[in-house]
Amino acid sequence: MWGEEEKDLRLAEVLLETLAAELSTPESYAGAPNPISQETARHERLDSILLRLPEMPAVLVEAVFLSHPWEARAFADGQEDSTRWREEQIARAIEAGLRQYFAESVAGDEDREE
Repeated sequence: MWGEEEKDLRLAEVLLETLAAELSTPESYAGAPNPISQETARHERLDSILLRLPEMPAVLVEAVFLSHPWEARAFADGQEDSTRWREEQIARAIEAGLRQYFAESVAGDEDREE
């Protein structure tokens, strides 16, 4: 999801692409139907004061679908064995998306300076 302003759109696109790529691998879902796939992942506008107030790009990420049986099991298993592996996997995917977004931003700034 992204805010109403264009400043938020590219951040939402990059995060969505990264999350879909990182979380929809066969290793992640072990043959279970995949709730986060390149085909079903999407971003939508969200009119929220949390996204309207910041001057910098802002997005809200919903990366977990506890209504999906595999996702609920993955979170429960991580809690029981204290690995929290699914939470770590999601955090790493968000981090990768943020790194990509800021790398693009820096490259874009350098191009504008020339």
